Amino acid sequence: MSNPWADFGRDEKVGADLWEEVDLPPWGGQSQPESYPAPQLPRGVRFVAGFASLLSAGTLVLGVILGLLMVLLPVLKPGTGFAVSIGPGWDRVVAHLGVGALGELGLFLARRRRSSGWGATAPTVTVALVVLGSVAGLLWWSWWR
Repeated sequence: MSNPWADFGRDEKVGADLWEEVDLPPWGGQSQPESYPAPQLPRGVRFVAGFASLLSAGTLVLGVILGLLMVLLPVLKPGTGFAVSIGPGWDRVVAHLGVGALGELGLFLARRRRSSGWGATAPTVTVALVVLGSVAGLLWWSWWR
């Protein structure tokens, strides 16, 4: 007994598989250019970049939380006993948001540059050290000054 589906997609006149002959562009429309493999960073550089990214993201989240509290606490203040608190101030909230957002943007651009095949170690270390210094300066200025 023969399989009725064995010759599905075959053109009897040409004798070729129709699915293999059609040369369609990829789903995105045009073909993507060949990308270079991302160079592997040394372990210490990856640790410093990861730690900087973690601190930058935490600073951004802290800025969002402080901003929400600055907006919502005046509404909640009469019933909570927060009448004497004045909060960190808008300058510190905006500084947290700015340092966190710029740190994440810098680290994103360093990762993107690394994946495009350009130099990897020096820009990543530079951006990570700038982010670490900025976060340390921000914490000193806003919390311990």
